[in-house]
Amino acid sequence: MLWLIAILLLIPQQTELDPIAVAERVQGVYEQARSIRCDFRQYQISGTTGMVISESGELFLKVPGRMRWEYEEPEQKLYVCDGETVHWYLPEDRQVTVMRLAESESPQTPILFLMGRGNLARDFEVSEDEATEPLYEDSYVLRLVPRSEEAFDYLVLEVLPRDFLVVRLMVVDPFGSTTEYRFSNIRPAEIDDSYFEFEIPRGVEVFEGQ
Repeated sequence: MLWLIAILLLIPQQTELDPIAVAERVQGVYEQARSIRCDFRQYQISGTTGMVISESGELFLKVPGRMRWEYEEPEQKLYVCDGETVHWYLPEDRQVTVMRLAESESPQTPILFLMGRGNLARDFEVSEDEATEPLYEDSYVLRLVPRSEEAFDYLVLEVLPRDFLVVRLMVVDPFGSTTEYRFSNIRPAEIDDSYFEFEIPRGVEVFEGQ
């Protein structure tokens, strides 16, 4: 955690921060870290039925705009983005979907705003989210409404005040459905660029687009 301590020592400390200041600190921590590895649990909550689907796995992030989601439970899946192209691989179905990142409406995409795809304070209207109960005491909970058209209505970020790491990201779509990610064991990691490349396995069915 020396990387994080060094970053935070460079930032003037104050007792209370407004939401925009929190967003700026979050952005700085992730961009300075360059590459991050963590565990995640994902919840997909239907806006019409309230049905909840839970999945979990490991996430790898690297500036600029690269990510790898390794789903482990309840089934293995792989979502890989090299900054331009997305591959969504379902081993049990022997299927791969290939799309351009700019065309993707995946709920995974908004996390790239932390990793060089954009800027939280610049690209969103940032405010405190008083409607969402925090997971952790004293954490900051932010609501981010995109300034330009996106596939989602808004994001909710829960941020720990001691290190400005995001422990929860909620993506709310226009139909009231929510995809929630909870992150744990967050740490810097040396991740080779090849980890964000995907070679399509032989014999799988390939789909283009969303």
